[in-house]
Amino acid sequence: MKIGKCSGVSAEVFYDEAQWGVAAGICSGCPILLECRKDMAGDPWSYAGGMTPKQRAAWVKAGMLNGNDAPLMDGRRQRRGAITPEQVKEMLEIFDNEVIGSGGIAKRLGLSKSSVQRILRAHGRNRTPEEQLELARKGGAANAGGRRDGNRTREMVRALYAQGHTPARIAEIIGVQRSYVYEIHSKQMRGEA
Repeated sequence: MKIGKCSGVSAEVFYDEAQWGVAAGICSGCPILLECRKDMAGDPWSYAGGMTPKQRAAWVKAGMLNGNDAPLMDGRRQRRGAITPEQVKEMLEIFDNEVIGSGGIAKRLGLSKSSVQRILRAHGRNRTPEEQLELARKGGAANAGGRRDGNRTREMVRALYAQGHTPARIAEIIGVQRSYVYEIHSKQMRGEA
């Protein structure tokens, strides 16, 4: 029998709306997410199954509870059919009120990441560079040398330099060593990057 990631966590986290961000982190990647969502589909008060009560209501209304859809299977979305206006509204609310990436929104609502990205673009929603950096910090992993590899980190360093941030502040924001920030900047100045 699988046990949820919430096992042993105070129920208050799931019933106190102010703590739903913590609850979302607990639900993320839970092995019984879909079962929990189905069990708690009618609960109007708690964050459960990776969704708020409003999100679960929209999920039920869209017919996903009755097997008309397979919202989450091992973290991947398998959906056929239109996204409801309620889902779009909820998606925009999540985007506007939380710093969460399109993949996180997709997982929470049981939609595909590409659908979320398409809808956010259609509604003119874009993350600021600061929000993108925060998302990168949440999701990026530093290697043993304290650096993050890849073009995305270099782009973040360049963007923050362009905004006038100091190397110390850039290193703090991104979570890399100052020497790495200097290295990227010097390569850019030499035309090597």
